[in-house]
This record gives sequence, C-alpha cells and structure tokens, in this order.
Amino acid sequence: MSTPSETLDARVGGVLMAVPIVRDLETTRNIIDIVNRRLAEIEAESTKIDTQLFALQAATGFAADFRELQEERAGEQRELARALQGLAGELRSLLEEARQAE
Repeated sequence: MSTPSETLDARVGGVLMAVPIVRDLETTRNIIDIVNRRLAEIEAESTKIDTQLFALQAATGFAADFRELQEERAGEQRELARALQGLAGELRSLLEEARQAE
C-alpha cells in the first residue's frame, strides 16, 4: 500500500506534475492514461484552446462517471441483500424441516 507522499512524475494534459501513486505504479499509470485520453477527446471536440475549461470538463465527466458507478454499486448491493435474505429464508425452512423429521 502506498503512502500519500509517494508520487510519480508524469505528464497529464501536457503538464509535468507529481501524481500521487494510487495502489501501485501500474494503476497510477493507467489512471494517467485515462485522464490524458479524456482530455484529448475534449480538446478534439473544441474549437479553441482553453486548458482550464478542458480540465473542468474532464473533472465533471469523471464525477458523473463516479456517481453512476456509485448508483450501480448501491443497486447491486440491494440485489445481493435480497438474494441473501431469500437464501437465509430457504436455510431456515430446511432447518425446520430437518428438525421436524427427527
């Protein structure tokens, strides 16, 4: 596990910066690649160069993606909880049947 003081010098959006290491170097490089791809997509769609706007659009896009993933995860957790409740009910029924068969 990395500590917050560990960084990787990398170019993000053409700017050399110290990027905090997330989990490990491979994960951090993957995140940098994702950010750079997103910035390149935004730049390609733009008619003028506005680095601050590009960064804000990328951040907003990532926040929207994160929110969507949170909602998906919450739905999956609810579905899992329902399935576990059903399984627990089945186990209780089986235990009751086993007790009655004794």
